[in-house]
Amino acid sequence: ALSQAITSSWPEDIHVSRFCCQILTHDEATIGAIIDCACHRDRAGFEAHVEGLIRPERIHRLWDGVLALVAAEARGT
Repeated sequence: ALSQAITSSWPEDIHVSRFCCQILTHDEATIGAIIDCACHRDRAGFEAHVEGLIRPERIHRLWDGVLALVAAEARGT
């Protein structure tokens, strides 16, 4: 699952804003961006968003996790 891939890849705990703040944290914006890249099969864009954040040896696992989420959503599961 994506949450497991993020937990094992992200360099620190993920920060999430309260809904009432009406603003995304850097983590939320990055996760949204990488999901968008996966929807468009844009591996280069995905890597650009996580460059310097995720260690290179962990990028493949995160990409696979994001693709799995996109596929599951497309199937409606």
